[in-house]
Amino acid sequence: MRGLPKFRETLEVLDRHRVECILVGGVAAVLQGVPISTLDTDIVYRRTADNIDRLVAALRELEAIYRDPAGRRIEPAPAASCRSSGALAGRSLPGWSPPG
Repeated sequence: MRGLPKFRETLEVLDRHRVECILVGGVAAVLQGVPISTLDTDIVYRRTADNIDRLVAALRELEAIYRDPAGRRIEPAPAASCRSSGALAGRSLPGWSPPG
C-alpha cells in the first residue's frame, strides 16, 4: 500500500488481522460527525503478545513506519522484540501504565 492509507482501508486491514483495538482521536470524532480534519488514525490496542503480533502484521501490510526525532525510519517489530524494547508494549502512551 503506497502513500497515506485511507482511514477505511486502515480499519479494514486491522479488522482482517483481527487486531483487538478501539479507534480514538480525530478519526473517531470525524466518524461521529465532528467537523474537523485529521490525517492520522489513533488506536488503543490490547497489549497481549498475540494481539501485538497481529497488529505488527497489519502495520507491515499498511507499510507503516515510525519516524523518531533523529529522523530514523523504524518498522514495526514482533511482540518478542517489543517486550525488551518497550515499543508497542508500553512506551507508545507516555505516562500510562496498564491496570493491575
